[in-house]
Amino acid sequence: ASAYHFANALAILKACGEQEAAQEMFQEATALQWRGQRAITWHCLEQTPAVHIDGLEHRVFWDEPPELAKVLEENYEDVRTDLLEMQSSWGSQVPAYPNLVETSQGVWDMLQLYSSRRWNPDACDLMPRTTQLLQKYLPTADVPYIHYNTEEVVLFLLTPGSKVRLHNGGSNAPINLSLGLTGSTGAFLEVA
Repeated sequence: ASAYHFANALAILKACGEQEAAQEMFQEATALQWRGQRAITWHCLEQTPAVHIDGLEHRVFWDEPPELAKVLEENYEDVRTDLLEMQSSWGSQVPAYPNLVETSQGVWDMLQLYSSRRWNPDACDLMPRTTQLLQKYLPTADVPYIHYNTEEVVLFLLTPGSKVRLHNGGSNAPINLSLGLTGSTGAFLEVA
């Protein structure tokens, strides 16, 4: 089995609450050797992406935020204004990852402005200030392109009471920046 197969199996076990079985499989996967080297270089059960690049520094939070985090904070009102203006006509969203929402009443939708190194013109028309702000930064030339959302700009919509299962992305390359825009009182984000 490859890292991809182990990652998928672990995602299923974790989603089913089978922590003990997931821990056993994690131990099996990380013990595999290929030519005297660890074949799968995951460091913890909570971070088991299909593509794991060994040597990248993992931090739950960054003491000195990336420049883009500061840009988003400084332009919070513009991004929020875009969201509020487009909410009534927001018909371009699609379910984000339905298998990660814990309740049948929960909704986790997304609007992708940028993915696969391309700006989505229809979505960008709905968020003009945000698009203009972020187009200065993406695409970057110094980030290895691992998968479609190595670099991504996406708005997520969660309905009240929705709970998203603990999960990880397809690789450990992205740095996630989250900015609650509206209705996030009482919400929390757990980071491993």
